[in-house]
Amino acid sequence: MRRKDKIKRKRNSLIKELGTIDIYVDGIENNVIRKRIEHILEWYIRKSTFYKNLFYWLSLLIIIINATIPIINQIKFIYYNSIVSIISAFASVFTGCITLFTMKDTWFRYRKSVELIKKECILFSSKDEDYKDENRETLLIKNVENIISSERQAWEKVKFDKSNGKK
Repeated sequence: MRRKDKIKRKRNSLIKELGTIDIYVDGIENNVIRKRIEHILEWYIRKSTFYKNLFYWLSLLIIIINATIPIINQIKFIYYNSIVSIISAFASVFTGCITLFTMKDTWFRYRKSVELIKKECILFSSKDEDYKDENRETLLIKNVENIISSERQAWEKVKFDKSNGKK
């Protein structure tokens, strides 16, 4: 498969998922609630995909860089010590970025939020027990906002919890 086709397929998977948002919000009559959930789903889907791709690309770069260091050491061409040092520095910077920006954790948190919101929307659409009464749209938006709030609290705990040794 050509590189262009792979990129298109990857991009298409994001586009396909964004295209399915209507499935989850179709039964919501209140336009404000519908738009809010559409916006939140789109935002979380885009951000989770971004962090996933960034995490994978930086991880792959680190693997490739670390794999080239022994090869360069064996070849021993002119300035190989400097080149190894520079390449090692890049690997350290990329590793530091992955750790500092908690890309994998962010990707997982965002993806979890997407799936939880989708679940609430499906329960709403199927008129599950919790969503049978006349205030069902209010309950839906409260549950979605609770999911968002929980994700935010998890982020704050990771970034600012002094017991983790981070500031």
